[in-house]
Amino acid sequence: MSVILLVDDDKGFLNIFNRILTKEGHEVKTATDGEAALAVLARTQVDIAILDIAMPKMNGITLLSEIKEVSPLIGVIMLTGEGAISSAVEAMQKGASTYLEKSVGIDKLLLTIKKVENEIEEQRREAETAEYRKLLDSRYGESSSNFKEAKREFEKNFLKMELDAHHWNISATAKDIGLARKNLQLKIKDLGIY
Repeated sequence: MSVILLVDDDKGFLNIFNRILTKEGHEVKTATDGEAALAVLARTQVDIAILDIAMPKMNGITLLSEIKEVSPLIGVIMLTGEGAISSAVEAMQKGASTYLEKSVGIDKLLLTIKKVENEIEEQRREAETAEYRKLLDSRYGESSSNFKEAKREFEKNFLKMELDAHHWNISATAKDIGLARKNLQLKIKDLGIY
């Protein structure tokens, strides 16, 4: 399960969703404003942040930008009030994974968290793959992407060599059959049967 940071200036909302998400097996951290959220991020590795867009001091979109600067792989779910679609679109453009209306039902929230967890896992795999490629490139002095091309070329050449060898075996067998036939014909002639 994920470590989730809930950020909202409504303490009642934080308490309710903290209990629900904890009951679902998530580790939940809470903050009532952007500065407190950044302090949590400084001491805790978070997988998903759920941010209210409308908060005093630092709004959710500014906090989103700060979070993405510190840790681009954190999935961010923005919570909007009804009719705040333009803010949600802006948040998506700045790197939010998705947005939900603040009046979201628990099932939809849990489903969205699962979706974001899957996206994060895919991003982490891609980042690890890129890191391994860099390591291979630095260690072996050639692009690891060239490795696949070299492997394909080797397999193609190996297949060609197998086909050539098979052809030679057939040719050699045919030659052997031809010699055997000739020898048999000579023996038959010698015996006077032919």
